[in-house]
Amino acid sequence: MAFHCEDKDGTIHVTIDGKLSIYEAPTLRDQIQQCFRKPEDLILDLGGVTECDIAGVQFLVSVRATAQMLGKTLAVLSASEPITAIMERSGLDPSVLFETLKED
Repeated sequence: MAFHCEDKDGTIHVTIDGKLSIYEAPTLRDQIQQCFRKPEDLILDLGGVTECDIAGVQFLVSVRATAQMLGKTLAVLSASEPITAIMERSGLDPSVLFETLKED
């Protein structure tokens, strides 16, 4: 799993690549908390996620809830097929959970 967080044009861009599972969730939680300490809104790029389980979905739901609690906008630049597949199998509509941005 790779996590990258950078400030671009007044927005925090977070990229997660690799597995997003129960094993990575605690580390990701700690890393995303650092991003939430900054005042900017967040954009997630999840296009490189190769595997996602229900713990990964719970992590994403938690990120959404934290953003809302802090009054921040959270958008997804892209979400890989493993993420959308597990969300749909879990009865969650990815388009409702996250605003998806169009790539330029």
